Amino acid sequence: MDEQAKRILLVDDEPDVLEICSRALTRAGYEVRAAAGASQARDYLAQERFDLAVLDIHMPDEDGISLLEHAHSVDPSLTAVLITGYPAVSTVLDSVRLNVHEFLVKPFTLQRLLQVVASGLAASSEQNKP
Repeated sequence: MDEQAKRILLVDDEPDVLEICSRALTRAGYEVRAAAGASQARDYLAQERFDLAVLDIHMPDEDGISLLEHAHSVDPSLTAVLITGYPAVSTVLDSVRLNVHEFLVKPFTLQRLLQVVASGLAASSEQNKP
């Protein structure tokens, strides 16, 4: 891993998912900001820069697609991974438009989470090279 830890925004309205994923990513050496909903995530996005966003699609206060649109208005180069329990064609089409790196379909393993995050960060680094 780089000298400076990669910064990840993790957003999920399920407290158990948020805590377990946050712990796994932190143990893997990432700096994680865990948000329990879109409102908190928007606050983090206004104050900090992230290397990757991992966003739940279905949340009560705002869906992950509109949150990602907002995130891209703040940082157009932000790479994202979407979490969903219910993959839908419309979501896949939106994700193509928003340049989503990958989907994580619930339930997923922590190993799969770490693989997707590493892959997303590698793609982000490649995309942001001059």
